[in-house]
Amino acid sequence: MNEKKEEDHNAKKKVHDLIIFDNYETKKDFSKSLSEKTEHIDQEYEIKLINDLEPFGDKFRYSVFIRNESLSPINEVKIMVKYPRFLNLSRSSPPTVIINTHEEEEAKGKKEPKELTLQFDQISATNTRQVNFYFNPLKSKEKGTIKTFTRFLNADDYVRVLNSDPIEVKTIPVSVEPKIVPSSYIPEFLKLAGLKKAIKSVGIVSKKEFNPDFYFDQIEVIIRMNNFQKIAKDEKKKICWYFGKHVDTNQEILIIGQVNDNKIEWIASSKNSYILVSVLTYFLDELKTRLLRMGIINSENDIYNLSCANCGHTLPKFPKKGEYIECSNCKLKQIVW
Repeated sequence: MNEKKEEDHNAKKKVHDLIIFDNYETKKDFSKSLSEKTEHIDQEYEIKLINDLEPFGDKFRYSVFIRNESLSPINEVKIMVKYPRFLNLSRSSPPTVIINTHEEEEAKGKKEPKELTLQFDQISATNTRQVNFYFNPLKSKEKGTIKTFTRFLNADDYVRVLNSDPIEVKTIPVSVEPKIVPSSYIPEFLKLAGLKKAIKSVGIVSKKEFNPDFYFDQIEVIIRMNNFQKIAKDEKKKICWYFGKHVDTNQEILIIGQVNDNKIEWIASSKNSYILVSVLTYFLDELKTRLLRMGIINSENDIYNLSCANCGHTLPKFPKKGEYIECSNCKLKQIVW
């Protein structure tokens, strides 16, 4: 038994990127809405590991569930998630405290997956713990897999390990044909049942003075080059409306582009969530390429996603360096850069 505990102690030293969670119990009907789940069950100890991936706005949401169906608690529950390098973790829920960064991960080869680890002190009998990770795709036309491993001590202090099956994560091709509709159709379209909306809002750090006209032109150029049809435009307010139909899914898409409070934004609406995350990822990818080529930015790190680190709501403006900004939704004050 002492050798086992010593082995466990040594294993703890190797854990990096630790995330500590407060106690958090999910409702027992948590699995009803899972879209693409995989399961692995340790029959003997009645512990179930479930992982789920689905588009969520302009991001992918990856959910991990540890379900203890036994009549005894499990302790020292450690979870490791491996995910592709083209994904960037933007936030998680429930709120977490990240102790270590991913600096050591950046030194690895570009094809090596990223890793994060988290732990629960205990999962009590017949209870479930859940955590959601929200990933920003950094590149379009990329694909990879996400996989979860969990390790815990059962009631007899024996170490048990569960592995999930990998889930593929990728964006779909942005294949659009223009569709001419009257401007009066837009309010009607936005009321369609099952319509989903997503926003990509970013701020630009550049030595050159921010020029709203220039960035509004870039927004429109990127939308037009993807075959969307212009519906309306307000030059003074720096906002435009475009419409199209996704060829592969036959789903209609509304794109609104705007420059607002030093933010560059695309707002997409469609019934297909994969279209939303794919189109918005492609738009931002193209903007990075164009700004780098023109010397407006020095690197892709000069573009900042403007979503709240706590709740994911779009921040009201792009703040100055070191300036706190308050989320209008959850009221958290945060520094963007």
